[in-house]
Amino acid sequence: MAKKSFGLVMLVAVLAFGMAVTGCSNDDTNVSPIDGRWVYAGDSNEVWVFGGGTARVYYRGVLDETLTFSTSGSNITITMEGLSMTGTFAISGNTLTITITFLGETDVIVLQRQ
Repeated sequence: MAKKSFGLVMLVAVLAFGMAVTGCSNDDTNVSPIDGRWVYAGDSNEVWVFGGGTARVYYRGVLDETLTFSTSGSNITITMEGLSMTGTFAISGNTLTITITFLGETDVIVLQRQ
């Protein structure tokens, strides 16, 4: 009987520990819905990698640009070479569309999730 009680106590302890570990929330506040790897729809040689507030743009596998970004709802702010641009983004299936207006010019960037 003592062996069964010990086994039951160990099982309950392991289950409780497992629930405590998996129940912890992720406190990473830098996660954005656009985080991930995206390919420019107009040129498959251009790959954008978003993560942790940084976007890296690669062309033919070579790092071309590094940007910082932040999102709030469907709004996005991108900073490149000290210049900040604001706009909106939308995700539909595996397509990310970013619309940025800067100095009166509107640019639409369409990316496909890779």
